[in-house]
Amino acid sequence: AERRMRDAPRSPFHGDFWQGNLWIGDEGLIVFDPIPNLHGPDVSANIGSIYYDIGYMVFSLWAVYPAWLLPLHRARWVRELCAGFLAGYEEISRQTLNRTTIHVLALYWLDRYVELMPQRLGWAVATLRRPLIRTIRTRLLEETRRWAITEKAT
Repeated sequence: AERRMRDAPRSPFHGDFWQGNLWIGDEGLIVFDPIPNLHGPDVSANIGSIYYDIGYMVFSLWAVYPAWLLPLHRARWVRELCAGFLAGYEEISRQTLNRTTIHVLALYWLDRYVELMPQRLGWAVATLRRPLIRTIRTRLLEETRRWAITEKAT
């Protein structure tokens, strides 16, 4: 994953690119909130691997926002959302993406979220959300393994 990220094209780095940044307007898709997030791997970076923001988007689709929707979480539905986003990105950018790398980064972002949760949400809320996050992490890890096997076979 590190090698692929290093070799991937560079682009402006948003830092917390999630579904809330995509709006549908009369003219098509609008990207909203182009302000970098200070929680990224390099807070001084404004250009980075295309995989950073793509991985964050996949993390946000798996992480379910808001967290109380987790009982409605369906892995098949999330896979469809991810597939649609990734196919659209590949079509517009004319880049072929490695799904394993994307999902490894999504796991990175999820672990980073867990690390920052007590500071952002408070100890009590973080304690309540940890079991939900463990469930999400298990599902995301299974998806990462699925892509690793699929891409290795091709």
